[in-house]
Amino acid sequence: MEYIVEAVTTTGTIIERYASYEEAQARVESIPADTLLGMPLIFRELPDDSVRLVREDGKPLQWHRLEGRDRDVGDEPLPLIDELPEAAGFVGPAIRAIEPRRDEDEEPPIPLADIGHD
Repeated sequence: MEYIVEAVTTTGTIIERYASYEEAQARVESIPADTLLGMPLIFRELPDDSVRLVREDGKPLQWHRLEGRDRDVGDEPLPLIDELPEAAGFVGPAIRAIEPRRDEDEEPPIPLADIGHD
């Protein structure tokens, strides 16, 4: 079973394999903090062929590593949306509200009471 270090830095993505957790942890600690673009992760290959994030004590968490991440996917970020809102000075991703679906015969929710505060 191997440990996999995965980290995104300003110079690219790091995906490296190590025989022990200690080696993987040493590699994470050797990455300059000012180059990290997120949290470095340590995954472990388990006997059931899953690859999951592990704690310092080696216990696997319910955070599975995505398949195919070892392939070169490039360093360009993926776009969040196709179009930006027209609001001037907008910074950040656009979030579109989605109305919950209701069955036609379902009653609408009871509105909350409007309690005025003087």
